[in-house]
Amino acid sequence: MLFVSGSIPLHAQSSWFDTEEQVQWLSLSEGISQAQNSDKIILISVLAENCPYCRKMENNVYSESVIQEGITEYFLPVVIDVNESEDFVFNGEPISTNKLLSNWNVMGTPTTLFVDDDLNIIAFQPGYLNPGMYNKLLHFVGSGAYATTDFEEFEMDHDH
Repeated sequence: MLFVSGSIPLHAQSSWFDTEEQVQWLSLSEGISQAQNSDKIILISVLAENCPYCRKMENNVYSESVIQEGITEYFLPVVIDVNESEDFVFNGEPISTNKLLSNWNVMGTPTTLFVDDDLNIIAFQPGYLNPGMYNKLLHFVGSGAYATTDFEEFEMDHDH
């Protein structure tokens, strides 16, 4: 189920992602900074070191070239490891990534969030998704279709 809202090291920690991937994963503060001068949406992958489904996302989803291409085309990719909170200043206020995740009601890992540069949630997807479904989610949000249709309708229109 996709939850959509109308109104969301340091490069990626060394424990996540192969440096040979074409995606350049950012910290949240880097993603916010780059979003100020970009039309791209921030994609946040919330992971945990001890989460088997997070490793499955890393090894089976993020490693796929079609996924990497979709991320690179549409998004500023950010990885947050819940075990490594980052403190930063946003709108003049200090905040940590863990506090922000709590404010967003992120209850588990893996979770994928799509947010604008004001950190308003555009879309929120908890749990593991297989590469085909994740690719559809990337194109649903990245193409802007989320603003005019729901995911189920988009998925039906894009099933081949």
